[in-house]
Formats: sequence, structure tokens, C-alpha cells
Amino acid sequence: LRRIHKALVGANLPLAEPFQIEGPRPELRDIAAPSIQEACAVRSWFAASKAIPDDIDRSAFSFESNGIHDDNLGDTNAIGSALMAKFLSAAPETDANDAHTVLPFDLSKLESQSGTASARDTLERLRHDFDVLESNRQQANASRKTLTLLRGFRFSDSRSIPDSLVSEIDAVAEHLWDAARSDEIKQRALVAETVRLANKVMASDRHRIGQLAGKETCITFARVIASLLRADGGDLATLNPECNVRSVLEAAVAALVIEGRTVARRLAASAVSTLANVLRKCEPGSQEGRVEYELALRAATAALSNPRVTISRSGDTATVDPRYLVFEFSSSIVLRKQQFELVKTFLDAESKQHHLVHQMIMGSGKTTVVAPLLALFFGDGERVVTAVAPRSLIEMTRDVYRSQFSAPVVARPVFTLEFQRTTQVTETLVRRFEFARDARAVVVAAPSSVKAFILKFIELQHASVREKMELDSQASGQGFFGKIKDALGDSQRRAAELQRREAVREHERKLYSQAFKVLHEGVALLDEVDLLLHPLKSELNWPSGDPAPLDFTAPSSDGETKTGTRWR
Repeated sequence: LRRIHKALVGANLPLAEPFQIEGPRPELRDIAAPSIQEACAVRSWFAASKAIPDDIDRSAFSFESNGIHDDNLGDTNAIGSALMAKFLSAAPETDANDAHTVLPFDLSKLESQSGTASARDTLERLRHDFDVLESNRQQANASRKTLTLLRGFRFSDSRSIPDSLVSEIDAVAEHLWDAARSDEIKQRALVAETVRLANKVMASDRHRIGQLAGKETCITFARVIASLLRADGGDLATLNPECNVRSVLEAAVAALVIEGRTVARRLAASAVSTLANVLRKCEPGSQEGRVEYELALRAATAALSNPRVTISRSGDTATVDPRYLVFEFSSSIVLRKQQFELVKTFLDAESKQHHLVHQMIMGSGKTTVVAPLLALFFGDGERVVTAVAPRSLIEMTRDVYRSQFSAPVVARPVFTLEFQRTTQVTETLVRRFEFARDARAVVVAAPSSVKAFILKFIELQHASVREKMELDSQASGQGFFGKIKDALGDSQRRAAELQRREAVREHERKLYSQAFKVLHEGVALLDEVDLLLHPLKSELNWPSGDPAPLDFTAPSSDGETKTGTRWR
């Protein structure tokens, strides 16, 4: 407190004069525990018994009852179709091969002089290839793609850019910034409207008074988002039976959509501003500035024309998976088409219980976007999500997941699995796995920890078999020294010790089976799979099962050699 006071004084902030309260010294006294009736009267979402199913479709929204009219809600363009049509122009895509759909030279004279069959076949092959090329070109003309470019620009522009055009680019960027600020105001209003609708009481003010007194739950925007993500029916009706759940969810989704559009407009404004700066400091017609100019132009054009891949519009209804919107909202990003399609591919493979490996170039968002989004989908409370990464990337991977799931709307714990062969399997470990599953947590693990956890069961089995063989050998009879040990009682003590160890190991095996079941029924996300599953360097590749002879080492025909020669 002294440090805080010193910092505030140093900031020259107006502070109230310190004061002291004079009076009798307070005495500590015991407070009686509340009765069962009093405890049940306090409705808290932490102790809600069971959510009331509301049977509301959480994938289709009309955006009619959100309190703020916006015709562009549910628009399939990231920044809005109106802004895109205002700043972009579409030009027919030119094909460099259009002029070469016919043979560039006359072969009629050579045809009469070609005396060999191979020459005639070659000429016929050339003619056929160009006929196929012309047919493909004609078929493509019907659906010719168009290049979307910023108005007044073209790629490989060799002319000088006038200052007036640069000023127009600055005006475009400023217009986008203004649109983003307007969306921020709408988004804040929708968040406030969502909270108001969630806590609305129609009959009386009893619920509101209870909220102010701390005896009723005040539903926050984060709680509404948590209800939006529930597929089995939200708990809004449980917390406030008098609220209109459909209206609350409509307003919440509208706020998420506008937030995504705000982020897209900010990114587009930044890209257009970068283009204006490039035009000021270099000549697009010069060789050194041409590459930088084209890269900036392509980035600005892509930012203005990016689609909102998570939303599909059909009439007045927009269909969207709210998990995409919530992830975009918590991460302040707009999913790219490649990321969206890849996530859908993984979800489809998982629904069919298929394994899937996919390669992405560096910087495409596989660790920061795709993997956390898949963890959001797979972490449904019924299975645990295990993120496996190389040992050198464990800390970075854990930080990425914690940064993505630290927002209140998608708050999820992130744990690290540290397991060794000497680690004992206890009830605490089982409860941690079960808690990670129930809390929709992400468990980050290194390959060595996964390997040690799997081999732990083999070690338990091996120790049990070894101790059982020792017990059997003692029961089958002993020699002279064995009889002396029996007389001294050493054998009985040793047998009792082995039986005690066997009981402990049997209990540990049961606990291991419970922990392994939770892990085995979950989903594993392997990052840098080329390193994790390397056939020679990977920690996740090891031999298991009964030893078998290698190839070309079969037993001899005479039956004397029991195993392959390479095993001897």
C-alpha cells in the first residue's frame, strides 16, 4: 500500500487526506452457518443444479431483435460489401497463354516432307495438345475470374503515381478508421444491451434488488457467451427465468459479428496506410521499388476483399458456428479461408475417427490459431485435449494456449504434464486428469512425458511378474540354505514383503487404468509432427510386444535354433 501511495503521489493525482476512524476495537465473534433454506435461496451459477434446456438453435440468427439496426450484419465480406464495392474495382483476369492456343508456326509444309512414322506422330501429338488447350480455354471463359484491385492501381504499374492519388489512398484509410470507430460504438452498445436483456425482470424489481444485495446472480456478457457455447441448452433460464433467452443470444452474436468486422476494418486501414507510405518513399516504376509496391498493393487489396468465411448468409438468416465467432472475439482476429478450411478438415476427420496430418508454411497460424481453435472444439467436457510439442517448444506452446484461453469468454485452464518412469501413479494424478477433462482444459506434454506414461504400465506389469516368479520359486521348495532361511523366518518375511508390494502395485495398476482411460479417450494435437514422429529420433517410437525374429532370421530347418541368429 505504501508503494501504491508513493506511485500515486508521484503521478500528481488529487488524493484525499488520510484519516483514521476512532472507536472501540472490533471484537471477533463466531458467525452461525446459514440454514439449508437460506443457502438454497442464494442462486449462484457456480452451484446451478441443472440448466433448463431452451431448445434454441445456436447456429442460425436473424439479427432482428438486437436493438441496433445494421443491414450489414451477417455480411459475407469481412469489412462489409458496401465498403468493398466503394474502394475496389474488378478487372478481367488476363491469361498469358491466350495467344498460344494455336500452333505458333505452320506445319503444313513439313507434313508432306515427313517420311517417318515418328515424325507424323509428333506433329499429330502437337496438334492434339493445342486443340485440348483451346477447348479448356473456351470452357474457362464462362467462369473467368476477375482480379479485385484498389481503384486507380494495377500490378506492374510503370507510371508515376501522382500525389492526388496518394491523398485518395490516405482518405480511404481514414474512412476505414472512421468505420472501425463507428463499429466500436455499436459493439459496446450491443454488449450493454446483451447484459440488460439477460438481467431483465418483467414482473417486479425483486430480482434486481437481490442482485444489488448479492443474493441474486448478475449475468455478465462472459456468462452469456458461455451459454452460447453450450450445445445442450444454456443456463440463462436457470439464472433468470424471466429473460428472453433468444433475444439475449441474438444481441450477443450481433456484438461478436460487429467485433469481427471492426478487427477486419482495422487491418484493412493499416494495410492501406502501409501502401500510402510505400508510394511516398519509392517510385513504383523503378526496379527497386516495384517489388515493395506490388506486395503492399496485394496486401491492401486482400485486406479489403477478404471474405468472412465463418458466416454464410441465406436471405435474412445468417448461419454461423458461434465457436468461430467467440474465438475471433477473444483473439481479435478474423479467420482466413485457409485456416477455416483446415479446421473443418480436421473436424471432419475426427468425426470419422481418422488420424490426419497436414502441413502448413511458417507464419500461417498453425500454432497460434488452428491448434487453439481445435482445442476449443474438441474440449467439450467429455474428453481431454493433449497438446504434444517438442521439449524445446513446451514453454512457447503453453504460453500460446494460455494467452488464447485467458479471456473471460473462453477461460480454460492449461496444464503441463511432467511424468517420468519413477513417478508414482496416485489418486491425485487421476483426479487431475479427470478435472482437466471436466474443465475443458488443455494438457501440454513433451514426447518424453507421454512415452514415460505409456511405459509406466509395462514397468508395473514387469515388476509384478518378477515378484510373482520369486514367490513361486519360494513355494516350490528350497535347498539346504533355503531350509535354514525358513527356520530363521527370513523366507516368511520376504514372502510377506513381496505380497505387500504386489498389493501396492495392483492398486497402482488400477489407478493407472483410470488415468490412461481418460487420456486415451481424448484427442491429441501434435505440433511439429515431423519431429515428433521421426522414425529415428522420435521419443514416441519404441518397440513393444513379444520379441520376434527379424527378417531372414527364421529358425533353422533342423529345429535346433529356437530364435533367429541375429537374436543370439
